[in-house]
Formats: sequence, structure tokens, C-alpha cells
Amino acid sequence: MSTIVIADNHALMRYSIKRLLEQNGHTVVAETENGQETLHMVKMLEPHLLIMELDLPEIHGLDVISVLTLGKCSSKILALTAYDAENYLIRCLKAGASGFISKTAELSEIQFAIRALLIGKNYFPNVTLKMAKSIKRTYLSREQKPIKLTRREIDILKLLANGHNNQEIAKLLMISHKTASAYKLRLLFKFNTSHLLGMIDAARREGHLTEGGAAS
Repeated sequence: MSTIVIADNHALMRYSIKRLLEQNGHTVVAETENGQETLHMVKMLEPHLLIMELDLPEIHGLDVISVLTLGKCSSKILALTAYDAENYLIRCLKAGASGFISKTAELSEIQFAIRALLIGKNYFPNVTLKMAKSIKRTYLSREQKPIKLTRREIDILKLLANGHNNQEIAKLLMISHKTASAYKLRLLFKFNTSHLLGMIDAARREGHLTEGGAAS
């Protein structure tokens, strides 16, 4: 029996997906409505499958996918979204999702995508298997390269991890607010995320931070 977590900030959509899954013999072990809850539930419950809307509050779905992928999460991830497929399908694949499907798709296609992921296959409409493997190989090889930080970047990373905002960092390090903001954006880029939590998690995995937030 397959265990599934549903992440969507619309209660009606969660209800509809849950009914579809339960009618097909699956067990929904949790429902979440934001990215933070989704990360917590997936790490705690380790479901076979996460079905997730990308446009989640607190942490965007793409960052959730990246954090789970970098953390070697075993759950398959199906991005189910109203976003434009042309712009987001490849981004989901690069981030580490196993499948992508539009909310405008027929019910039968959603069921097909779920079945495909649960037997270990990927589902990306209009993307060939060869293309999908090539994109994932490129992404993973990039992630395996160590991320190098300057002394100043480490100082700012440590302060961000300890909860300081750009204005506080600027005051503590005696730099301008604009410079502090620029460093934060540079760090987000280096760790390939658009969210602070994703950056901190990646920094800890890379050995740049301890669990308490201090720089190693």
C-alpha cells in the first residue's frame, strides 16, 4: 500500500486529490498547506510519494524539491500545478522532482502520472527519457562540486543562519544595507535556491555551518 503526502494551499484541491487517491487504494498520511510543513512532514513520515503544488506559502515548491533532493529524500515528488508547463516543467526536473503535471490535465493523466512514479518511473510530458536523464545528470554533477565561500560570505551566512536580517547584518559588519543584500543574493545563487531555509540546509550539508548555525 502506497503512502502519500498532499501539499496544496487550497483545501478543495487537497480534498479532491485525497478522494482520487483513496479510491485507488492509496493512503494519504498527511495534508499540508505550506512549504515549511511539507518539509517537516516528508522528513518525518518518509512517504512513497509527495504530490505538491509549487505555489506554496512560506517556502516555494521548487525550494522544497531542492531541499528534499539534496537531503537524499527517498520520496518521489510529483509537482501538480497551474503554472505554465513550458516554464516550470524543466525547472522541476532540474530541482529533482520525479514528475510534473498540470492541474488542467485530464483525471486519467493524473492517475497515470501517480502510477508511473509509484513504480519507479518519471513522468514529464513532452520530455523524452534521454533528455530527462541528461538534465538530471548535469544537475547532480553540479551539486557534487564543493561550494567555495569567501571569509566575508561565511560571516554573513552565519549571521543569516542565526536569524539576523540584512539591516542588522549591515550594522554588525559595518557595511551598507545594499552590500549586505548583495551578499545574501550571492549566497542564494551559490547554493542554488531562492529561499533562506533552503540555503541554510544546503550550507549545513556542505559543512559550512554546524547544526547550531555557527560557521565550521
